[in-house]
Amino acid sequence: GDGIRAGDNYNWCSGAPCPELNGPRTIVRVYKPDPTPLTLDPTGIVCSTVFDPQPLPPDLATYDWTPVCFVASPEPGLYTVEVVVVDDPTDPADNAGLNRYSIRATGGAKLSALGDMSIFNNITGTTEFFLAEVDDGYAGRTLVVELYDPGDAEENVTNIIKLLGPGGIPWTGGCDISKRERLTTDFVFLDSDAVGDECDVNATRPTFNYDGDWLRIEVDLPEGYTCTDCWWKIRYEYSGSTADTTTWRAYISGSPVRLVLGG
Repeated sequence: GDGIRAGDNYNWCSGAPCPELNGPRTIVRVYKPDPTPLTLDPTGIVCSTVFDPQPLPPDLATYDWTPVCFVASPEPGLYTVEVVVVDDPTDPADNAGLNRYSIRATGGAKLSALGDMSIFNNITGTTEFFLAEVDDGYAGRTLVVELYDPGDAEENVTNIIKLLGPGGIPWTGGCDISKRERLTTDFVFLDSDAVGDECDVNATRPTFNYDGDWLRIEVDLPEGYTCTDCWWKIRYEYSGSTADTTTWRAYISGSPVRLVLGG
C-alpha cells in the first residue's frame, strides 16, 4: 500500500499545509486460511502492520509500495486481509476524509474481494476493470452484477458503463437492467439489451442520474457458454473528468464469484 499519503488532496485536514502528523492510524492484518474467512479470529492473525499518522508535505506524497506482510512457506488456502482505520477519540470532527490506498499480492497469489469491493476512478476517458472470473461450469445459469453509486461524473459528461465478457469483448448475449434507490426497496426494471446488442448502461447526468442508486445487470449465460480467458470486465467510458467511487458485487444464482482488484 501507499505508506506515506495519509489522505488524498488534504482530505484529512482543513486548508494547507496539513498538520505535521496528519491523518488516521491505519492497521493492516492478514489472517491464515479458515473455513469461515469473515470470522476474523484474532488467534489466526499471521501478521499485522500499523501505519501511524504521517506528515503530508507534497514532496513526500509519493505513491510507493510498502510491504505489510511476508509469509514464508504459506499453507494453501484463502488468506483474509483486514484494513482498519482507527478514529482519533480526542478529535471526532477530524475523523472524516478519504483514506484511499491500493493493495497487491506477489509470489503467485491472487487478490480478490469477499463479496463486494469498491474502486475509485478519477481517469478521464475509457477505463477497464477486472470484475469476476466466470468459468464455463456456470453455463446455463444467470450472472448478476450489482453496481452501487455509478453516477459521479460531472453533468453532461458522457458516462457509459459497458459489460465485457470473456476476452474483453463487449457482451452481446443479452441482459436485463434494473435499479433501486436503497437496500430496503425492490429493484425496478429499467431496460433490456437484446441478443446482438452490447450490454451497457447510459449513466450520463442529469438525464440518467444513478448517483447513490444500485444498478443490477442480469445476464443469462447460454448452455453453450465456453471460455478460455474467463474474466469479465466493466468498462467505463467518460468524455470528461470524473471522481467516481463505485461498489461492485457479482454472483451467480445465489453463488458468489471471485471479484478482483486487478489482473
